[in-house]
Amino acid sequence: QLEATKGQTINGRVIFHDANASNFGTWTELSDGTKVWRATLHSPEAMSVCAYFDGFYLPEGSAMFIYNADRTYFEGPITSEENNDHMRFMTNDMWGESITIEYVQPADVVGEAVLDLMGAGHFFRMVYQPSELADAERGGSSAGSCQVNVNCPEGEFWTKERDGVVRMRITDGNDIGLCSGSLVNTTAFDCRQYVLSAMHCAPTVSDADMAFLQFRFNYERPAADANDDGIPEWEECGTAGFSSARNRTGAIRLADSNDDSPNGFNGSDFLLLEVEDDIPDSYNPYFAGWDANNTTSPSGKGIHHPSGDIKKISEYTQPAQSIWWGAPGSHWEVRWSATETNHGTTEGGSSGSPLYNEQHKIIGTLSSGFSDCVQSGQFGPNAPDQYGKMSYHWDNNPNSAD
Repeated sequence: QLEATKGQTINGRVIFHDANASNFGTWTELSDGTKVWRATLHSPEAMSVCAYFDGFYLPEGSAMFIYNADRTYFEGPITSEENNDHMRFMTNDMWGESITIEYVQPADVVGEAVLDLMGAGHFFRMVYQPSELADAERGGSSAGSCQVNVNCPEGEFWTKERDGVVRMRITDGNDIGLCSGSLVNTTAFDCRQYVLSAMHCAPTVSDADMAFLQFRFNYERPAADANDDGIPEWEECGTAGFSSARNRTGAIRLADSNDDSPNGFNGSDFLLLEVEDDIPDSYNPYFAGWDANNTTSPSGKGIHHPSGDIKKISEYTQPAQSIWWGAPGSHWEVRWSATETNHGTTEGGSSGSPLYNEQHKIIGTLSSGFSDCVQSGQFGPNAPDQYGKMSYHWDNNPNSAD
């Protein structure tokens, strides 16, 4: 992580291993004619592991399941809903050094699955064991202790905007990194599947690797129910239940600021992507509005995935300041305020996340900053963050006219 860049924070590596269902794993046929394929991926000393498929197709009626070695985490069924034209697919990462992939094809299913493995994702930081109340002994949260879960009281009137924010897992060659972004609407109000983020999240990602870019929706925990356990409800907010595993894999790069340089960006650092596959209505996607008038905002929020963690919310109550950051007048600078729950900031992995004004419209995307849960030198809860301006993104960067 660059110290002042809330960036595409590397938390894993791709371990390439070319294999498929005919030469890897084992097939079993049950008495009713159901065929089952199982394959285990093991990566020593990994905190968690995921599977990469560069050829993926499931016939309708079949299903795939994933579980870790001690079966404390299970995911599925993964169905033909995940099929796509580019035939790329990536699972969520699962706690531990090993995962097992189990494909089940009932006897009456027509067609054959394509299960071509490209390899495994080996994650070495910024992951935690998915449990109802994760604690430090079981892996804990990857984000700092000051961060405020989005379903705490601070997010009460921001549930629509919350549903538009996504966690992005970005594959770039051998590297796996994390960023944030938000669905945004167009001037045609057509809800085309645009995601706005930051260019420095993916400055060199190839089109081939864009097919592996994973958008994770609704990655949050619901608010705890009111109870009489003596613990204030705000201390338990966002700790109930399990976080979601709703993903879309594959992105098309539409536009960016083209302002990446060896010394950092020299513009407003934006990236516009399109989610390649249809987003199901069950994800409740919200296409956020935005304001490109270059008008300061007296207060507002930031919603993001710090260190790739479940969704968090931060609040500013002092006006955003227009600053020279990369280029004259290219960024808004904000300082976060303490709230009733805590003093939310941002972290690596928050990059590309939206800054909202008091009218709930996006006015910027996170480029860099010095805010942190822990005071250390120029970093700390009251230190500033810098957001590339919506008013600067399209017309003022070194990018091409289209």
